[in-house]
Amino acid sequence: MGRLANKTTAFNAYSLLLFGGPIEVDTSGAGLMVDGWLRLRGWARIGVLVSRLRALVDDELRRRIDSPSTESGNDKLFEVIKRLVVLNGQDQ
Repeated sequence: MGRLANKTTAFNAYSLLLFGGPIEVDTSGAGLMVDGWLRLRGWARIGVLVSRLRALVDDELRRRIDSPSTESGNDKLFEVIKRLVVLNGQDQ
């Protein structure tokens, strides 16, 4: 039987922030902690904004699951999420 190699998948910070575990903001300026163990350097306001964005996404997904036939008109939210992940928060 062969040894299992440690494998990782590359992903950007916004993928982690938007789809990872809970975000804790360190108000002393040390950055953010995701899922209680992974530290990211960054401004606290980014953590606050991403936390709010995640709440909006969760609400919209819940609405779409509860009423799949209802038009929500909130596709712009998912365009913003896609842009953040694809461009890693950059403009271009």
